[in-house]
Amino acid sequence: MKYFFTHIKETERVQSKDKPLTFHELLSAEIVNDLRNSYMKNILVEEKKIKFVGNIFRFVWNGFNVFNPIYKGEISFKIIGRGTYISYKIFFWEFFVIALLFSLIPALGIFPNFAFRMVALFIIWGFYLGSTLLSVHRFENYLKNVVMKKGGEI
Repeated sequence: MKYFFTHIKETERVQSKDKPLTFHELLSAEIVNDLRNSYMKNILVEEKKIKFVGNIFRFVWNGFNVFNPIYKGEISFKIIGRGTYISYKIFFWEFFVIALLFSLIPALGIFPNFAFRMVALFIIWGFYLGSTLLSVHRFENYLKNVVMKKGGEI
């Protein structure tokens, strides 16, 4: 897993009993269906790639969906021999902007004590880091569950 502060990038190898092209189509259909159910907009399905962008603040009305913290993403499939490789890149720009806006509160001097400002900044960015890492973990589990449901294994 390559975690950058605003996004993650990863490639996983998937094996299946089905033919790779059939398995790819099954996975794509399931993922696109889940993206549509989670209020993602601009879902672009190309030959071996799925790109998506989410509505702003959908986490307010969409509950605890795995795609809520993800602002935009790209899932691509590469078939090599009997194996399929799933590469994904997901971005957390919406949560980053929210954390940045909340950081203005201590940065503008609302807390008179410098130590309180640093503690507030630490808490804000700690929540951001924790929520993005939790989101990455949930997204990886989601992919593993979809792959297993369709008869494959990571």
